[in-house]
Amino acid sequence: MVLQSARRYRFAKPRVCTLVLQGRVVRGDAVGRKLGYPTANLTRHYFRYHPVPRGVYAGWATVRGRRHQALGIVGVDSKVEVYVLDWQGTLYGQVLRMEIVEHLRPIRIFHSTIALQRQIARDIAQARRVLGLSPRRQPQR
Repeated sequence: MVLQSARRYRFAKPRVCTLVLQGRVVRGDAVGRKLGYPTANLTRHYFRYHPVPRGVYAGWATVRGRRHQALGIVGVDSKVEVYVLDWQGTLYGQVLRMEIVEHLRPIRIFHSTIALQRQIARDIAQARRVLGLSPRRQPQR
């Protein structure tokens, strides 16, 4: 991994290491669902041994053997959430693995729900650009 700046990571080619978010999906507070962006809350035991810096990340989530575009959020309380783009259905109990491609931005506090929803929409658009795919196209493996 090559550090481009304090806020943005890019991986060198060939990739020597990959940051990964991984865990079993557990029930959370449903805040993302209420905002219109349901997230998969991951168990935390994995992150004690594989720490990932706080922030919002673009990457690829593997669910049930298929890869999907995703946003990963590592919060100030080390809470780890993954929003799997274009996903329909439940993920509770599943093991989810997200390979991080790029750090999009640091975590910050929003003073209104509307401001947070707008930022999430911008994060999703940026993740799609970073991952280089049109909104509904699935990667082939």
